[in-house]
Amino acid sequence: MSILATVGIKGYVDYTIINGEITVRDGRLANLDEEKLIAEANQEVREFLQI
Repeated sequence: MSILATVGIKGYVDYTIINGEITVRDGRLANLDEEKLIAEANQEVREFLQI
C-alpha cells in the first residue's frame, strides 16, 4: 500500500477513504456542497466587482 501512496495511480477515482470516512464517492468530494460553494464564490466575485 505504501508504494501506491508514494507512486500514485493516474486516473478516475471512485472512492477514497481517510480515517474510515469516505471523502470521495463516485469521483466527487463527498463532504462538499458544490452548489453552496458556487453560490458563495459568485457572491464574492459580485462584491469584488461591485456589480
